[in-house]
Amino acid sequence: MHRTLTSLVLGGLLLANPATAQDDTAQPTAAEESRAFARSLSAAFRNAAERISPSVVHITTEQDRVVRDIFGRAFRRTHRNLGSGVVVSAQGHILTNAHVIADADRLLVRFKDGQEIPAEVIGHDRGTDIAVLSIDPERLEGPLVPARFASSGRPEVGEWVLAVGSPFGLAQTVTAGIVSAVERTGIVGVSDDSYEDFIQTDAAINPGNSGGPLVNLDGEVVGINTAIFTRSGDSAGLGFAIPTDLSRSVMRTLIDHGRIRRGWLGVETDNVPDQLIQRLRLRETGGALLRAVREGSPADEAGLQAGDIVVRFDGRPVRNARGLLGLIRMAGPGAEAEIELYRDNEHLTLIAEVADADRWLAERFGVTASQELGLVVETLSREILATLGYDPDLGVEGVVVREVLRNSPAASAGLRRGDIVYAIDREIIADEADFVERANRADPAEGVLLHLIRDGR
Repeated sequence: MHRTLTSLVLGGLLLANPATAQDDTAQPTAAEESRAFARSLSAAFRNAAERISPSVVHITTEQDRVVRDIFGRAFRRTHRNLGSGVVVSAQGHILTNAHVIADADRLLVRFKDGQEIPAEVIGHDRGTDIAVLSIDPERLEGPLVPARFASSGRPEVGEWVLAVGSPFGLAQTVTAGIVSAVERTGIVGVSDDSYEDFIQTDAAINPGNSGGPLVNLDGEVVGINTAIFTRSGDSAGLGFAIPTDLSRSVMRTLIDHGRIRRGWLGVETDNVPDQLIQRLRLRETGGALLRAVREGSPADEAGLQAGDIVVRFDGRPVRNARGLLGLIRMAGPGAEAEIELYRDNEHLTLIAEVADADRWLAERFGVTASQELGLVVETLSREILATLGYDPDLGVEGVVVREVLRNSPAASAGLRRGDIVYAIDREIIADEADFVERANRADPAEGVLLHLIRDGR
């Protein structure tokens, strides 16, 4: 009996030993799990930074200025600004912000390894704040490393992102945050030509970060850092980046054409009145009210009418009047866009082919148009001078204004039909082709000086 009891006890002990061993192998504590998660996140940040850093450049712009001392003596001084950029092709294309390179006489780009070479501007678009630079890869020791763009579309709210650039001149600075919001508008635009569709992030973005990439945890570019909202001038956790689908579209157009060819439908827009927003339940989506549709325009041919309320354009929500015009411009000439709208409380979907405003107006009026300034012009002739009431032998060359587009720089400047423009920025123009060439080289945001004759003066 004693042996049996001992045997049972020993057996019990033997059976209990494995369980005791399991208890000794304690499960990870909450603190250990937190540290493990932090290490994995830190590794993800480090890998993303390592992937993108060879593609990020520090940009120095130089602008020559003439200043005078108290005695009136003139001196030339070089003003320098700093920014960031990202290499996007093995051929030497660099993506940055238009405001980074504005008014620059010279550009220098410096890479992570310290190599610094000059760059040239291929083209820029102030409306989207995108610029493309070009460098000669042969001047570098070693190959260029183009950045990779995210292929999964736009980032989602809450997604981790890194901002890389040169804040306050500190090159290759990396900051981390999340995507706070998408499709932000009304942040920096100051003109009807501005187009805003920003990614908002709380990753620290400071002066000098502009033009640098915003990347995901795979080191892929999801945006181009462009602006901050701040009262002090420093980061306040409100940074904004241009989504890559927009920046790449503008980039390709600038590389191919040197300037943006904007889409046009021939509509005039207003914001939707509050009572209509409430009646149609558009509080969350917004919309744009068509005030007028130009006769014979692509919008007219597609069946759009004054009074229509457009709520989606080519699959994208239309928030307001300016947002619709921006979507049309960025669609580009030749694009077929699906337009969702309300008409007399009925929901309709129409298809419109986006036109090139310059080409359409030229074909429509048999003259030449400059969309940059918003003018339709025709080469001056003796017959036109006589029609306008001038002496046919006036002896002036140039163009006559046939139409001024609404909400254009020319309209804002007060140009009128019948004005005779004979020079741009003090350079005499010969005909309509000369006018358009010079107008398209000009930047309305910086101001264009037109010399004209009006009412005989």
